Amino acid sequence: FERSGDDGFLCEPDFFFHRFRPYISTWTARFEGEYDDANNEAVATLRTQLDAIDALSSSGTGLPDLSAHRSHLLSRISALQRVKRLCGPSGAMSAILPLCDAFLGISMSSPELGAMLAVFEEYMPSEHRTMLDQARLRSARSYVCSILNASEEQKPREQAESLVDHFNAVVRRVLDFRWRHLSYIEQYVLRPSGSAAARGTGGTPAFAYLNQHINDTEAALISLSERVQLEEFDPAERSSTDEEAGHVPGLTDVNANEMWAVTEQHGLLPAKPPLLNNLAGLPASWAVVLELALRLPAACVPPANFRKMVLQKESQLPTSCDGVEDEEPLERARVLLAFIVAGWYAVTPLPEMEGGGGGGGGGGG
Repeated sequence: FERSGDDGFLCEPDFFFHRFRPYISTWTARFEGEYDDANNEAVATLRTQLDAIDALSSSGTGLPDLSAHRSHLLSRISALQRVKRLCGPSGAMSAILPLCDAFLGISMSSPELGAMLAVFEEYMPSEHRTMLDQARLRSARSYVCSILNASEEQKPREQAESLVDHFNAVVRRVLDFRWRHLSYIEQYVLRPSGSAAARGTGGTPAFAYLNQHINDTEAALISLSERVQLEEFDPAERSSTDEEAGHVPGLTDVNANEMWAVTEQHGLLPAKPPLLNNLAGLPASWAVVLELALRLPAACVPPANFRKMVLQKESQLPTSCDGVEDEEPLERARVLLAFIVAGWYAVTPLPEMEGGGGGGGGGGG
């Protein structure tokens, strides 16, 4: 979606929709030779009949041609094979935006689209789904509403109104994102398709889905003119639970020699525990990098001062990975530096750094 004023689109909408999108759209897979438990008995009966047809055909007793009967049985068996609908990529398969919705108390009012979002959640690592359920139980909106509804003695009205203003500001930022997302969908899906009923890569009716989500996001705004009703989320409404899914593999199930691992529980993560408060094989000179990485999340929140922190430590930062020889510490070193560089570019330069900010970023990288 990145665009340049001089070069136009880096990915033309028509190219995206007609040439690339078919490869990532929702599709249905048939698993050859695999059957659901409910069809096992029927498959066994059909195979018994097929064996009987084959025995009669090879007996040479002058019976009529049974090939049509055999083809019919094979087609019946094939029709009972396991079929699964595999959704194309959707932003709702990542926990990032659903977590924003859960934290802000934004819910999907359409039962149809809500059911589709629940399907997308099954594509997340199991721990991410658990985190979403916990966030829905303790949404910031419920907390803000409880303060707004409290008596004047418990919470001064001015404090409650200030908190509501800040909460609504966050909801409006999500709205800004959703309106921009809708403009991308209009440009890259609706116009090239020539239909307002076109579906997204995940299979959702794109225009209706995004408009509904915008309406539901607007509904999460808290009005100061009336008392608000608190809504609770019932995790029992989930169609399937982690307990029903059986054992979920964790890091203890991963080969200790692997650098990275993909599991249902963790998604794609290092097979070893992350760096916490130790260097884990890195030279002592890397302590300053670890310190910056640990302080990065809070230092990037406005008013952000992460660039200032990097510049203060610039002379102590390692300029290369020399001296880090083993594969695991070297990978950790690269990840730490990637965090620092990402934090540097995520923060808007402070006015006093306009002249020398680039050099600090280069030294940190």
